[in-house]
Amino acid sequence: MNYKRLHIFNGIIFLVLLIVNIVIYKNRDNGYAYTEYLNYKQLYQPSELQSITKTRFNGSDSLALYFSQEQNGAVWKIQLPDSTSYTCKGNPVIKLLEGIKDYQLKKINGKDSTIHIRLNYVSEASYKKKRRTRASDVELMQVSFPIQDKKSYSINHWAQSSEYTTDKEILIAKQILLDSMKVIPSENSVSKIQKIGSYIYKKIHQQLGTPNDSMDIYSPLKQFTLAQQGKSEIWCGSYTNIFSFFANTAGITTRSVWVEGEANGISSAGHNFNECYITELNQWIFVDLMSNTLSLQTKSGHYLNSIDFYNLYQLHSNDILVSSFKNDSIEKSEYDYSNSFYNNYFNSNINFVYYYASQFDKKLYNSSEKIKRYISKRSTFAVYSNAASISNAKFYKKQMILLALVAFSIYWLITFIILKSNGKR
Repeated sequence: MNYKRLHIFNGIIFLVLLIVNIVIYKNRDNGYAYTEYLNYKQLYQPSELQSITKTRFNGSDSLALYFSQEQNGAVWKIQLPDSTSYTCKGNPVIKLLEGIKDYQLKKINGKDSTIHIRLNYVSEASYKKKRRTRASDVELMQVSFPIQDKKSYSINHWAQSSEYTTDKEILIAKQILLDSMKVIPSENSVSKIQKIGSYIYKKIHQQLGTPNDSMDIYSPLKQFTLAQQGKSEIWCGSYTNIFSFFANTAGITTRSVWVEGEANGISSAGHNFNECYITELNQWIFVDLMSNTLSLQTKSGHYLNSIDFYNLYQLHSNDILVSSFKNDSIEKSEYDYSNSFYNNYFNSNINFVYYYASQFDKKLYNSSEKIKRYISKRSTFAVYSNAASISNAKFYKKQMILLALVAFSIYWLITFIILKSNGKR
């Protein structure tokens, strides 16, 4: 065997794999990073919120419910459709009655609200009467309690922050909240949001424009101060940073959401706004100071999050009320589609990007962290999309090519050592 040719051949393969990996690395932001794609429930049902995670049908006449929090010691009273009731301990087990029926579950020794559930139970015997060979089955048709069948996230998992904020600035912000914004610690979250949002909007909305690069390395408080003094323009990212800073300081967990769109390689949207978690309602709500939107509600009073708003917007629903700062007060009015700010952003090709708290970690751009994110399933954001099909195909392709380079390098090194030890070079 011509071992020299073997080394040349191995060198060519190694060089090709190395060049391909370098090209992918240089284009790593073009879909090669691992992205977490979450569903609606994962984005809007936090892990702190008790939920049903699993059901277990015994195959004949009962259905057990399992929850995200252990039910050891819990005592449930279960009201059946025929007006009879019984109690059980631990996870509740519903004794099924034939047909579509409503059941009521109440924890006797807990504070959880009553669970109303509608089930459709068809026994094997009923199927036989219809001359159909089929085992008993049960359908969960309606339930008043959240259901979560995939990984959920803590509220604080999303909290936006800034690496440039100091402890001193937090103390200053607390004083501004108390003295200037008139935010009372004991008042409800929606009231706090309206006071914070309207104050910020009033002070800096006339500075809308394109900030210079230096604004990117300033703390939210300094950005707010410079804009307030007329020394810098601001855009949606500035509004998001500033509002999150004051809202989080006031005890309202606030996250950053980015909407982006693309069609045939052409960018069709790009906008940043906030969502706040309202503990009294156990829900996230949409806030966007750049469009002077302090909150959105249906006419029945239900607050809207980003996806709710987007879906209603696509339908041109007349069931949206917007709270805005106008004439030195907060006004609520019907949503005006004819002059909507979101005509430029809410198209059918957009994705919603939700940033994790890790996106704002000081160590995010350390060399070691960059390497970890490049080679592993580490993401600092999640994506929700109603648009095109989504996948991590490019990420896995990158992983395979990277693995091929590592494996071939090991093979080549071992081959070289063996041939050298045998005196063949």
